[in-house]
Amino acid sequence: MATLRKRSKKLKHGAATYWVVDFSVTENGEVRRKQEHFRVDPKAPQRARLLAEQRKAEVERKIARLKLSGGSNVDFGPADVEVADWLDTFCRAVQPNCSEDYHKIVVYTLQKLRDLLADQGVETTGQLRRQHFSDFVSAMQERGNKPKTIHNDLSIIKRAVNWGIEEGWLTDNLLRSFPSVKVLKKRRRALSKDEIEELLSAAGDSDLYEPILFAIYTGARRGELVKLRCSDVDLEAGVIHFRAEITKSGEHGDVPIHSRLRPLLEEKAGGTGRLLKRGNGRPWTAEAITRRFSALVQNKLGWDDVTFHCMRHTFGSQLAASGQISPFELQRLMRHKSITTSMIYVNMAGQKLPPIDVF
Repeated sequence: MATLRKRSKKLKHGAATYWVVDFSVTENGEVRRKQEHFRVDPKAPQRARLLAEQRKAEVERKIARLKLSGGSNVDFGPADVEVADWLDTFCRAVQPNCSEDYHKIVVYTLQKLRDLLADQGVETTGQLRRQHFSDFVSAMQERGNKPKTIHNDLSIIKRAVNWGIEEGWLTDNLLRSFPSVKVLKKRRRALSKDEIEELLSAAGDSDLYEPILFAIYTGARRGELVKLRCSDVDLEAGVIHFRAEITKSGEHGDVPIHSRLRPLLEEKAGGTGRLLKRGNGRPWTAEAITRRFSALVQNKLGWDDVTFHCMRHTFGSQLAASGQISPFELQRLMRHKSITTSMIYVNMAGQKLPPIDVF
């Protein structure tokens, strides 16, 4: 099997650090040791390790296929390998290309699939059948999972299957033309000005007050809010900087500081670390905000149709309803890639329908 280690090498102008993948291959009846080096870039120190881990997984997969094929050429076709190896390798392969939170969802979803397959006695990819995926959907429905949850889980599984075909783990696309789960789109909910005050009043002096206030007057998503730092606030310029690495679009954006946020930001001026913290001084997490917010609006206000993301809808619809901001300016403030998305908020802004008795 392949091994992974770290080593340093002296150069003419200093030293360099590498992640090294060691493995052995048999060529013409002789066993030869091989190494592949991935140099560590000081600007992105984790990238070399991730690339090395991917290469190690690929080498181990080929070695496993070689053993299963009895020593024949590993490129003859997909081998019957363990389901656990296929799913574990897929999780490692996609990790560099997705956020930490999404990667946790991928791992959790595939663990549910793995548990179901284990209960049915499926241990290798050659034993997989289309019916197993149908059973997975049925099991989720019996547990009361929402259609959107099932739809998202199926999307992850389809991605794993497609990757497995490309990498030689699976022989056929068992999910080709697999029936999708219909998800009814919910109407976007935005708060009125009176509801905004009612919500803030319900939050009171709790540590949830600040995240709600910032979400309403910046339109920030949960993931963006919890990653904002004190250094992202520029009081002199009067803007909050949303760094490209924390935004959904991957692009930088600035939002002017609202008058209701300025007093809070002046108190936090000169601070370090995360901008929003809980009462115990620890940073917020997206999951904690969702959990606390749901309990607040349901228990205190009796609102069943309001989620924390509705604060972003409120920001966009209130700006559009003011009539002082163009769709292009709204696109910039909402940090949308397409103006088509921004136009949704223009339509949410309480505009009256045109008369139709014109013929």
